[in-house]
Amino acid sequence: MQCVSSNLSATFCVRPVQTWWNALTSGLDYAIDLAASIPGEEQSLGPLLVEVKSGRLKSVTLETAQEQLSEYVLRSRSGLGLLIYDEAPANPRPRRSAPLVFALGVDELLTQLEQAPLGSILKQARNRAVHGM
Repeated sequence: MQCVSSNLSATFCVRPVQTWWNALTSGLDYAIDLAASIPGEEQSLGPLLVEVKSGRLKSVTLETAQEQLSEYVLRSRSGLGLLIYDEAPANPRPRRSAPLVFALGVDELLTQLEQAPLGSILKQARNRAVHGM
């Protein structure tokens, strides 16, 4: 397992599990940018699938990406999906809830990482989505 840490309280561990991953994702026509686990949070969060979108997105593009990532998380039996985007849409519509997927702007994520570890940020986002907190 290879772990990468940053000075912003974020640590990702990427496991070399290509055979396992291929078995889970066979027949899925969707690509993710990173599959990782957060040390110490494997049981509570499970595998984390990350997709990154760059440039100024349209609201419909962001919603579609959330829905696709949500389907991918569910079908691959992963824990959570994190959609990180560069620029928010000019006229954003309220985000619809996509099961097990959280969308954050890169600037928002970096600001939050200055205050808390990634595992805490994801647990809070999950709890807000599930419990309406």
